Amino acid sequence: MGYNTKNYLTDNGDELVIGGTLTVSDGATVTGLTETAAAASAAALGGVKAADRSAETDTVEIKIGTDSKLYAPAYTVLAAATATDLGGIIAAGRTAETDTVEIKIGTDSKLYAPALTAAAASTLGGVMAANRTAETDTVEVKIGTDSKLYAPVYPTVPVATNQVDSIEVTSPTVAEFNALLLKLKTAGLMEDDS
Repeated sequence: MGYNTKNYLTDNGDELVIGGTLTVSDGATVTGLTETAAAASAAALGGVKAADRSAETDTVEIKIGTDSKLYAPAYTVLAAATATDLGGIIAAGRTAETDTVEIKIGTDSKLYAPALTAAAASTLGGVMAANRTAETDTVEVKIGTDSKLYAPVYPTVPVATNQVDSIEVTSPTVAEFNALLLKLKTAGLMEDDS
């Protein structure tokens, strides 16, 4: 009676066909395997690619779980940084080349930006101004397309023409008083008769 084995040699012994089970004993080695593993997926075990660790700053160690998936330690949420405590900060992403001020960290763990130079007629820079302290600080300053600051023009207070002194001893005449009123109205210091 013939017997067909699942594991056999073919091509005069050049090829070993495994149709059953291949058991590799402890201490044994397998050499010459160069087949590239298929890419890993959510459902299939496979190969991955990663750049070499280039510096000690690459500090998050990746581990494999019992489900054959790779895991990295969860990033903890840092408390907000303060003047005395190291912590996290929030910053918008750099969106354009106009975001040009590079922030650096000092040996005291504080963040530093380059100091602005003083503004000049032809140079964009920093200015100094006291805080607004009361509602009486009412002139709003705006920036123009030429990067200069502008404040509204203060109006010129009009001056009424001179009214000569009355020569009456006790009171001015009606004509003199009316002349004074007319000059005030003409100068815009009094409303016209309605």
